[in-house]
Amino acid sequence: MSEADDKTKTIDNAKALKLRAAINDAYAFVLSQELNSGISAIDFDVLMQQELAELKEGTASGRPSRLQELDALKNRVHDAIAQTKKLDPDAFAVQTEGAEVNTEE
Repeated sequence: MSEADDKTKTIDNAKALKLRAAINDAYAFVLSQELNSGISAIDFDVLMQQELAELKEGTASGRPSRLQELDALKNRVHDAIAQTKKLDPDAFAVQTEGAEVNTEE
């Protein structure tokens, strides 16, 4: 290759980089405009309504609502407490053979 060919190739590469940068800038601008218009379509009231619906009714994917999850948790805890109350208090004593905790001095 001659020196003139190298110089032409360098100029072509510079032009290609400028073209790529211009296309990239234009594409980024279009995407940002789409994002901004999408965000502006959602307001605080819509977001609050969605959150309240999720709290009360669950999600569209079938997941139970947070209130239902809390009720289920509350019921499990109440059941565990009721079962614990039925146990003999001695069932909670740590029994280690040969070791007496309350010793006389």
